[in-house]
Amino acid sequence: MDVAVLGAGLVGNWIVKTLASQGFRVVAIDSDPSAIKKLENIADTFQQNVDEELIKSLDVKVFVNALPGRIGHEIR
Repeated sequence: MDVAVLGAGLVGNWIVKTLASQGFRVVAIDSDPSAIKKLENIADTFQQNVDEELIKSLDVKVFVNALPGRIGHEIR
């Protein structure tokens, strides 16, 4: 199963690594280039802001929202 993790900061980074280590194909999305760089060898990565268009374009079945506060609530 494919999983998209929205946000690759402290929490999102841990989620991506944990899911990948359990055999999931993971897509990590974050606007911060340094957060994405840390995950390039572990997951498919997108360095960009999360928005509705991006979410609709992904062919994944599960989304994990690890975005901070206001941004996370807006995407939800």
